[in-house]
Amino acid sequence: QVEDKLFATLDPTVRRLLLPNQQELLLVDTVGLIRKLPHMLVEAFQSTLEETITADFLVEVIDAAGAQIEEHHATTKEVLAEIGAGSRPVVTVLNKIDRIPDALSRRRLQRRYPEALLISAHTGENLDQLSQTCARLLDASLRRRYLRVPHQRYDIVARLHRTSAVLEEEALEDGIHVLARIPEDMLAAVAPFVVPETQPEPGTEPAGRPRLPAEMPSPAAPAVPGD
Repeated sequence: QVEDKLFATLDPTVRRLLLPNQQELLLVDTVGLIRKLPHMLVEAFQSTLEETITADFLVEVIDAAGAQIEEHHATTKEVLAEIGAGSRPVVTVLNKIDRIPDALSRRRLQRRYPEALLISAHTGENLDQLSQTCARLLDASLRRRYLRVPHQRYDIVARLHRTSAVLEEEALEDGIHVLARIPEDMLAAVAPFVVPETQPEPGTEPAGRPRLPAEMPSPAAPAVPGD
């Protein structure tokens, strides 16, 4: 749903998005960032600022048909730096491109913002490009880990399927062996179950599963809080 109004809501809205690589992404839709925020709205905006700081990457949405594109773009960069999120990866999106039908104006806009994606949330134009870009950024933020999870801790495996890209999974006598690409905020929870992967010999392909000695003790199974 697209609403052409200022501050349709002050609370972040969370949606689940299925990306082209079948990875799920939690998309947090926040209000815009503005300078000289009125004191009465500072507390209401606090949740937006917190979500911005903790996000894996940011999608900056600018009205492509607006008269103050450059000012809004500069304000966003300024506020992100002020709140400590200036180093976060950012995808700049110029929305409402359907309101700029002539090709010449679009080319000028693209030359002005060469890294930006020109889309239309209203017509769906180029939304596939945005999904693919999000998939690449999400994949880049994941860390490859090989895990051996005790059978009684299948809750960890279930969490991995919800939050990570599970590449391999096999149930063996000593536990559930999982090769996955895991987001950083999940690494602490799976740390007790991580097994170093076998280093490949020179000139050979990287090994997928480590060779575990039979006498190797099983990882501890500490209590991990649920979601």
